[in-house]
Amino acid sequence: MKHYLPFLLIFFFASSLQAQEVHLKNITQLTFGGDNAEAYWSLDGKKLSFQSNNPAWGLECDQIFAMSVKKAIKKSGLKPGMISTGKGRTTCAFYMPNNKDVLYASTHLGGDPCPPTPDLRQSGKYLWPIYSTFDIFVA
Repeated sequence: MKHYLPFLLIFFFASSLQAQEVHLKNITQLTFGGDNAEAYWSLDGKKLSFQSNNPAWGLECDQIFAMSVKKAIKKSGLKPGMISTGKGRTTCAFYMPNNKDVLYASTHLGGDPCPPTPDLRQSGKYLWPIYSTFDIFVA
């Protein structure tokens, strides 16, 4: 009981701060399904490059996509254009200074199928796989 009042005060103070948040008022979800990650803005702020393995798009392995944010906001669930080959595993796509081409890593020259994912660490912590077949590409 001794710590109950301070806990309530902290809870109410934190709640009032959250109600005053001004930066996160208009959040819009852009992707649905699969694992969508590593999203990076184009230099003009109009597009995103990202990796996805969305099974609804026929994917089993991460591939690179480019998305018009304006189009994605207007049409929920829009499938963006794939810019990788659709083979192997890809990661880390960044727009080049020309704001058109995208630099990314892929294993597709090492084989069409997805390389095996490593076993989870015994600690349960995330493990980022680095494959010997990763090479860098521009699309």
